[in-house]
Amino acid sequence: MWHESTTDLDFVYADADCLPNELAELYSYSEMEDFAQNTQCWREYADRKDIDAPYYFSSLPLAKKQFIVRDLNARLESADPNIRLNSARILLYFLQGAPLDFVDEDDGGDLSPSSSAPPTSPPESVNKGTGLHESDCVFNGTKNAYLLYSLGSYQALSGMLLTEMRVPFDNGLGGHSLDGRLSKASSRDSRSASNADLSDTEKKFGRAATLADNESLRITLAALYHMVELIRNRHIAGKIQTEQGDVQHLQEQFLLELEEPLEFVGQPLLVVLFEMMPPFYGGTSPHFPIKKILLLIWKILLATLGGWEELALEKANKRASTNLPVVEDTIMVATNMPSTQFNDGESGVRMAIRRNAPTARMMSRQMACAQAEDGKEDDDVDAQPAVAFDDTEDRSATGQCRQVSGDKTPRAGSPTIQEPPRKKLPWKSKISQAEIEAFIQLQREKYFHYVLPGDSASLFGLPRPILASINIQKTHLYTSMSEIQRKDDEDLNRYLFSMKEKIEESKTESLYKHLLPKLTEYTVALLKVLLAAAPSNKAKSETLNILIDVLTSEHETSDILSNSMSLDRSTSNPLEDGVRLAIDINRHKEIIVKAASAIMILMIKHFKLNHVFQFEYICQHMVYGNGIPLILKFLDLQVVRHVQSRHEIYAYNYPQCILHFVRNGEEWPVLNAENVEETTVAAKNAVFCRWRNLFALINLTRVLNKLVKNKPSRVMMLMVFKSAPILKRALKIRSGIFQLYVLKALKMQSRYLGRQWRKSNMDIMSAIYSKVRHRLTDDWAFANEMRKSYDYHNEESELKASVERFHSRRYSRLYPKLAVDFSDGPLPGDDYLNRVDPKEFLPNDVSVHSVISAANIHLGARFMKIAWKPVKNVCGLAQIRFMNVCHTGTSFGAKKPTPNFEDLLKEYSQRYWDDSLKDDDSKVTELYHGLVSGSRSALASSITLVESRNPTKRARGNLLLKKVLDMERKKFLDTGWKSMIFRVGISGSPGVGKSSFIEALGMELITKRNMKVAVLTVDPTSAMTGGSLLGDLTRMQNLSINPRAYIRQSPTSGCVGGVTRGTHEAIVLCEAAGYDIVLVETVGVGQSEYAVADMCDMFTLLLSPAHGDELQGVKRGIMELSDLLVITKDDGDLKAKAKITQAEYISALKYMRPRLETWRPKVLRSSIHDEKSVSHVCDEMFRFRDTVGETGEFVRKRNEQLSKWMWTYVRDEIMALFKEHPQVARNIPTLESQIQKGVITPGMAAESLIRTFFKV
Repeated sequence: MWHESTTDLDFVYADADCLPNELAELYSYSEMEDFAQNTQCWREYADRKDIDAPYYFSSLPLAKKQFIVRDLNARLESADPNIRLNSARILLYFLQGAPLDFVDEDDGGDLSPSSSAPPTSPPESVNKGTGLHESDCVFNGTKNAYLLYSLGSYQALSGMLLTEMRVPFDNGLGGHSLDGRLSKASSRDSRSASNADLSDTEKKFGRAATLADNESLRITLAALYHMVELIRNRHIAGKIQTEQGDVQHLQEQFLLELEEPLEFVGQPLLVVLFEMMPPFYGGTSPHFPIKKILLLIWKILLATLGGWEELALEKANKRASTNLPVVEDTIMVATNMPSTQFNDGESGVRMAIRRNAPTARMMSRQMACAQAEDGKEDDDVDAQPAVAFDDTEDRSATGQCRQVSGDKTPRAGSPTIQEPPRKKLPWKSKISQAEIEAFIQLQREKYFHYVLPGDSASLFGLPRPILASINIQKTHLYTSMSEIQRKDDEDLNRYLFSMKEKIEESKTESLYKHLLPKLTEYTVALLKVLLAAAPSNKAKSETLNILIDVLTSEHETSDILSNSMSLDRSTSNPLEDGVRLAIDINRHKEIIVKAASAIMILMIKHFKLNHVFQFEYICQHMVYGNGIPLILKFLDLQVVRHVQSRHEIYAYNYPQCILHFVRNGEEWPVLNAENVEETTVAAKNAVFCRWRNLFALINLTRVLNKLVKNKPSRVMMLMVFKSAPILKRALKIRSGIFQLYVLKALKMQSRYLGRQWRKSNMDIMSAIYSKVRHRLTDDWAFANEMRKSYDYHNEESELKASVERFHSRRYSRLYPKLAVDFSDGPLPGDDYLNRVDPKEFLPNDVSVHSVISAANIHLGARFMKIAWKPVKNVCGLAQIRFMNVCHTGTSFGAKKPTPNFEDLLKEYSQRYWDDSLKDDDSKVTELYHGLVSGSRSALASSITLVESRNPTKRARGNLLLKKVLDMERKKFLDTGWKSMIFRVGISGSPGVGKSSFIEALGMELITKRNMKVAVLTVDPTSAMTGGSLLGDLTRMQNLSINPRAYIRQSPTSGCVGGVTRGTHEAIVLCEAAGYDIVLVETVGVGQSEYAVADMCDMFTLLLSPAHGDELQGVKRGIMELSDLLVITKDDGDLKAKAKITQAEYISALKYMRPRLETWRPKVLRSSIHDEKSVSHVCDEMFRFRDTVGETGEFVRKRNEQLSKWMWTYVRDEIMALFKEHPQVARNIPTLESQIQKGVITPGMAAESLIRTFFKV
């Protein structure tokens, strides 16, 4: 039977549960087969790599481990989804602790397969077949996590996630199977009465998503989750010693990398995960594993922003920096606070006896509360009730609980009762400066009928009790960070010109900037998922299905009511599949609620500490999204039963399940009464509590308090939704910290509940008095001065307007759509200063140099006559020729010394170059050895280094290139020009078929000529958004999965020539990795592709048979740079057209001078469907190489290209440096406008910019 606990629950509120439980909750029981497939993938891979059984990974040499991990990282970039999936499975197997490492070689019983019949009795051993290796398995997984991170698996897995999340969901009708998982639902004709939760909507909405649809996403997210959770754990990190270096350094480096943007997307992993939520609830990507996404978001928030300890420390530091006293930490105090047992219906009898008792005035109660806290009276209230007591314990006839401090609160006029000294209240009371001023104004009006706005110091004439009250209030004055931030924000809005906002670039600020454009969508997504996970709701509906990680294709049309089945003590047979699925569904919902609630409270707390309006913004959207009734829906459960739920099968949890599987002949655990639940001594002795459920309820209650606090309009929403009975029932849970937050929510609305409710619930009122922090002006108990009406709409509107002004001021430059449009009507709370458009008062260019050189200034005669006289009187100078001063730059006084150019560039050099790197850098040495050994992952990491703009990474890339060049120089001295890689540039207009031709050419080189081919493709960068399509990989599917080919895609990033800055260095690295030929495919803009010709040995131009004519070929200079012209699509209806086009270009080439004396360009026809034509093109390429190589043109051309690219890099770097100069960047728009208006010439503008840059 479910029963109400009479003792405090065994629960400690923390950032997260213990590490094994957090890892176990990542997987549903339907994913057990994934454990077996991961192990099988490792066995098959180990066989191919000549690793002997039993396939121990931990016993391999470090070099062998590194080779395996690098190879798997490289396979994650394959275009074949099966190769990517199997590689990710093996990495996940390592992160799960490599369970095969715990198989005993001498244990024959464990290694031999069991009989097909299931055992009829539970195993007699205490370890349940796991060998008690659970902790060792987690520890082994942590060591592997550090190994994988040090070798680049984090970036590789993140890249795979980006690839898999873009794969569309196939929701077509009809049968569907993936990887052998066939749907068996078609054979089920009957439907039970409990079909509400998993009703099939296939006929109307197509096929529902199941586990088979997100296999790659689940495996990738699980691997990332293991890596984040294991590496962020500081407790276990202190016990680990790895061969990769200092663990603490690796941990710090990983946490920093979590905050950095991922390659190609420009966003951190956390933002990418948030981006996956709107498509999920919107229905475009219903196959996303939402539970794993939420868990990973939660853990990344903990790893990057920090948990409750980091929040408390940061709050204390911020208050100390503003000279504010540090207050008690709520969680710290509440954790040690015992719970109270409340009795329904009995407190009314007590209050009936005291109905005629005198009513205390609010002022007396405040005085008594304040004096009690100061320890000056003997009437202190007991704040530490008894921990627990039995239901059979004798109680008084009034039925009051043992915590009776609230019933003995001092009343006005009551005699002093001599009692033993008691402990003080757990909190120090608060009062704000505004409340003190309001109190003083109220007393002035009461006694003298006048007010003095803004004056809280003049107290003459006020009665002595009032003065004493004011003194007590001042001793409890509390100023919150929110008040300071609101005041600063108001000043910044009013004093636009004299105040400048100082924005602290913290981690929270950076996250808020990334989330701000779509923060509303993310908030709505969280609330929708939370609503779907409510125990009383359908988990699978027509619009949202959160059971992706639970339902297999066999369950797709199964009829199970998730909230109608549970595993309580009355269940006689917990081994049935239907019951197991019901447990899995309910467990899945509970974990989703835990993760979603943790995300909400973490974001709210961090945003509030960073800036109050960031906090108000997310809270407003939670309120608009019906967050308050949603939270009350969760609290309106059978809370005691929910907290003590038995939705867990201990034997099926990670790592018990997989350890049992590998140690017992690949047999899963057989459930029985002994292994269904955890049987440790601590679990038997403690009062049972499901940690995740109580943790979620506390988080949701904290969110409710944050949404409602100091907002009368939202407090009235609690009244409208009848929250008092719900919160009262929630007090049955015997947890001190949970009861504290519930009592806070009751206190905020107690003044509106009526006198009769307060009288009949005096045990709750007493608990509020003794446990909840008070403000000295609180009127929660008597409501003597309750306002009759509130302008609720206006309050919310003013708050929204304040948030909009905050966003406009701080983020409108980053996101122009957030700028307030001052042409619209005034916002609520606006005054005339709030209506000032800051754009009208942007600083103008008042530089003397700009005035002298940028415009022809004509001073009128009246100005010269008026201005000359005061200057002459002050300076004693002769007549001044103002026009000469303005146009020649003549100045008065001492000549300004010429600035030191080296000093001006010193700060820039620190931003662009890092000279602190040593020649023996371990990262560079490791990449170099991997590169020369042919590792694809090392090549990818090396190219990323040379393309980076980060000073440290750029320095590492230069050091790596130096080592590579030394090696290549030795090879050249030994074998001559034949040792150099053959560089072929391929260009052409869009749609000509460059990618398809390169794939056909690459397969020809690999299969028939036994060469290793590197393809460097460059995709265009959008001029509007800066984004890149990077779609060449999808157009070279056969070539991308070939192990002898390497494809690297890079955005152009605005390069005019169509090749990126690091393309030349990437070619050098490919040569070091052992590739024989590199094909450089450029952006494909046609006639501006001259840059690639100065980078490659041979320039090939692809032409379409349907484009251009002979005249166009002669007109443009790109043909003069071409060594080979190829007419593509020489097949079908275009074959005749291709012959005509070939003849036209051959004729045009007759009138053009060849670029090389030893080679005359040829025009060929080719089709990717004709292997002979592709082979013919390939033959001509190598004929060109041999011809120019034998004559020495090959080496001479290379040397000329190196000189050209050196000056190209110099020009690009100096131009970037020039444009980033602050003053130059400010002057450019003005000068461009003046050029267009004809005020100045381009030469004058250029001279002005150069003078500004050099400060002369």
